[in-house]
Amino acid sequence: SYMQSRFYRSPEVMLGLPYGVTIDMWSLGCILVEMHTGEPLFSGADQFDQMQKIIKHLGMIPSHMVEIASEQQRNKFFQRIQTATGGVKWVLKSPPPPSAASSSTNNNSQTSSSDTILIPSTNPVASLTQAIRKRGKPDGGNTNSGSSSSSSKARLPIGETGDTPKSYELFVDLVYRMLSYDATDRILPEDALMHPFIRSAESQ
Repeated sequence: SYMQSRFYRSPEVMLGLPYGVTIDMWSLGCILVEMHTGEPLFSGADQFDQMQKIIKHLGMIPSHMVEIASEQQRNKFFQRIQTATGGVKWVLKSPPPPSAASSSTNNNSQTSSSDTILIPSTNPVASLTQAIRKRGKPDGGNTNSGSSSSSSKARLPIGETGDTPKSYELFVDLVYRMLSYDATDRILPEDALMHPFIRSAESQ
């Protein structure tokens, strides 16, 4: 059955794992970033591309989650490989080649998966900070002021009250806690309301 819109879909739903109300906290984290930047944090063109974008920013899904995932769902995204030391680990599969139909109709549009090998983030906090600050700029971080791309759509202006390096640090920390892969580690609503980013906004 359909559960959560793709851009806001939690890892446990994507992997066919048991889920609860904590999936809403994941969605809220994605929405908060989108409210600030004007564009989705994870804007996958399909399920595989969505998983790619999540892993690019948050790092590889923990092995224990992959191991207990639905075999059908797990095999959509991951494969087990042997390491140089003789062990095994799960890695993201290579992007599937575009179909003839999709390549002919999408020649001038973004394809669903990149041809380049994706390297999972090894520092999710830094990756989130970079994505949020870059997208939060009025031109989306694009130095070409004449660009008419969708990344130039309206965003909250830099210099708005509270938009300081410290507020960014607190904002990223809150989002990172909302986007914990392990649902049991995801920040609880009552703790989110007491987070320094929320409390500092209330005091302004």
